Amino acid sequence: MDEKVEKVAINLDKLNDLLQQDALFLEYGKEKKSDILSAFRLPPILVGQSSDYNRATAQAALQFAEEQVFEPSANGS
Repeated sequence: MDEKVEKVAINLDKLNDLLQQDALFLEYGKEKKSDILSAFRLPPILVGQSSDYNRATAQAALQFAEEQVFEPSANGS
């Protein structure tokens, strides 16, 4: 009976520390989403990110997107 017995180690971490690190990733996602909207010049309402629009501002955002984003560029590329 020359079996070697290995010791088992258990680490206990505070759950609060892990949750805070996970929440930092959520902020990164929000920043990147904002960067993408800016790169494509999309108003937030067109991707369902805004809840503070009324009919007039929604129509203005849609008109802006139609004129600036969804039409082909004038130089033909």
